[in-house]
Amino acid sequence: MTTSSPSRASMRCPSRFRRWRRSLMSRRRQNRRGPSTQEVAMKRMHVGLVVEDVAASVAFYTDLFGTPPTLQRSDYAKWMLDDPRVNFSINSRGSAPGKLHLGIQAEDESELSELRERWEGTGGETEDKNALTCGYQTQNKTWVRDPEGVRWEAFHTFAVTETYGKSESSDYEDV
Repeated sequence: MTTSSPSRASMRCPSRFRRWRRSLMSRRRQNRRGPSTQEVAMKRMHVGLVVEDVAASVAFYTDLFGTPPTLQRSDYAKWMLDDPRVNFSINSRGSAPGKLHLGIQAEDESELSELRERWEGTGGETEDKNALTCGYQTQNKTWVRDPEGVRWEAFHTFAVTETYGKSESSDYEDV
């Protein structure tokens, strides 16, 4: 890093010298920390959990997160949280309570495309679904399993629907 020297005028004026020194120290601190994380747009993490009693779980998670669900039906609820940046959903369909899956919500189709390419490179078997109605929303998505069998989904939501939805048979769609 090139460091400029204070000018003679700033050396004669203590307030100018202090401003120059503060600016220099700020740049040095920034270089040690690396790029600001606030400048990087992050995708949204997704956690989907099967529950037995949606109403009781909605009450619990509303208190836990300090905010009501952004989408709620009798068998489903979703919170779009900003701190932490998570799409957290619960439902009472399909599997035994406690079963969950993890995912990453893409903001648009280009982000989903990038995730699909990356996930295909993992060596895990992937499955793409487009225009799928799932969790009262229409989505394009990709599923993959990690080496331990944990399911991950990458998805982009582009519409809200009045039906929960169910895809054609797939072992990825049981949560």
